Amino acid sequence: MNSPLWGLVLAGGRSTRMGKDKSLILHKGKPMYQLTVAKLKKSGIPVLISCRTDQIDQFAGFSVIADTVPPKGPISGLLSAFDTHKNYAWLLLPVDMPLITSEFIVKTLIKNRNRKKQATVLQLQGQNFKQPLPAIYEPASFSIVKAQFSNKNYSLKKILDMLDVEIVVIEGEEHLLANFNFPEDWIDDHSESQA
Repeated sequence: MNSPLWGLVLAGGRSTRMGKDKSLILHKGKPMYQLTVAKLKKSGIPVLISCRTDQIDQFAGFSVIADTVPPKGPISGLLSAFDTHKNYAWLLLPVDMPLITSEFIVKTLIKNRNRKKQATVLQLQGQNFKQPLPAIYEPASFSIVKAQFSNKNYSLKKILDMLDVEIVVIEGEEHLLANFNFPEDWIDDHSESQA
C-alpha cells in the first residue's frame, strides 16, 4: 500500500516529571511544539499536533488531532491519528526531543521507510532495543495497536515486539534522541541545529 506519510507531533502528555507542559517550554526563543512542527515540515511531510481535548486552544493556528481515546501516552496520539486518517502512515515525534534535526529524521526514517512492514524504527548500534519514538507506523499496524490498547497494554515499546518492523541501526548520533523530561534537563544551553 502506498499510504501518504504525515508527521505527528506528540504534545498531549501530562508532563508530570517536568511539572509544566513541555510543549510550551521555550527553547531557542520558541515553544517546543513550534520547533518540533518546523523540523517535521522541513523533513518534507505535512504535520499535525496530537493533543488532549483540553489543549486545543493553546495550539491555535496549527492543525491538531485531539485524542479520540483516553490519554495513555503516545499510543493515544497514534490511535487518534489512525482514527482520523485510517490510510495514512504516521511519523511520530515527541515534543521533548530538542536535539533531533530534520536531516536526521530524513536520513534515518523517511529514506528507510519500508511500506511493506508495519513500522520503521530506530535501533542503537550494539543494542537490541527498538526505539518506539521517533518512528513511522504504517496503517497495517493499526489493528494490533488498537487491540493492545483495548487490552490495557499502552506501551509502544512492548507493541513493537508484536509488529513486523524495519529496523534502522544508528551509530554515533544517539544524543539526538535524548528526551528532556525534567527541569534540570533544560538548565544548560544545549546545542541544536536550526529547525
